[in-house]
Amino acid sequence: NSVISVSGSNVGIGTSSPDGSDWNGSSTLLHLYQNSTNGSLLKLESSNTSAVMAAGNNQLQLGTIEAQPFNFYTSATERLRIDSSGRVTTPYQPAFRAYLSSNTSKPSGFSVVPGTFATNYNVGGHYSTSTSRFTAPVSGSYLFTGTIATSGSQGSFDYLSCEFWVNGGREFIGGWQGNSSPSYSKSASSIVLILNANDYVELACETNKTFSMQGSGSSSSNYTYMTGYLLG
Repeated sequence: NSVISVSGSNVGIGTSSPDGSDWNGSSTLLHLYQNSTNGSLLKLESSNTSAVMAAGNNQLQLGTIEAQPFNFYTSATERLRIDSSGRVTTPYQPAFRAYLSSNTSKPSGFSVVPGTFATNYNVGGHYSTSTSRFTAPVSGSYLFTGTIATSGSQGSFDYLSCEFWVNGGREFIGGWQGNSSPSYSKSASSIVLILNANDYVELACETNKTFSMQGSGSSSSNYTYMTGYLLG
């Protein structure tokens, strides 16, 4: 004995007064209603796939019934997938790893890391090897990691930092350490930065002496490097 009503271009099932004014009253509406905590369910089914959208018991549920993935699209391209085991993949999420491609002299004091960088991967193309900068495509939280490495024996250091600069200013000073050993040295750090769209981030370093940073001509051996990933 369910009520099916039509009001203009709006259709109600289980209600004689289809209404979407609590969201967008100007939209064309299909309103499913049940006066019970079990709520309403819309089921979509083919010969090999069943999916549901349900509202009830203080929650919204979206999903597949069989062991099949749940995919999200924009611009007719898959952007996010939840597989049948609940694993989430986002192949277009901005991410990069950039490494110093050859040994480079770093002057004393604090500055952006000089030299030429190459990338192992650069999803979205938001890291520029011409400027050695990552530019945030959207506002959000980003995870960055970095390492500053010395090339061979550079003597002792009073201090050696691994820093991340935002828009040309010192934002995070990490990995601070001294070293009395004449062997290889490195300084590493990681940080989550909250960025606005078009903010840019650079790898930087402060040291009390001029030294040679370790670079690499191989993408499989990264000594001085920087990574970044959009968390959300």
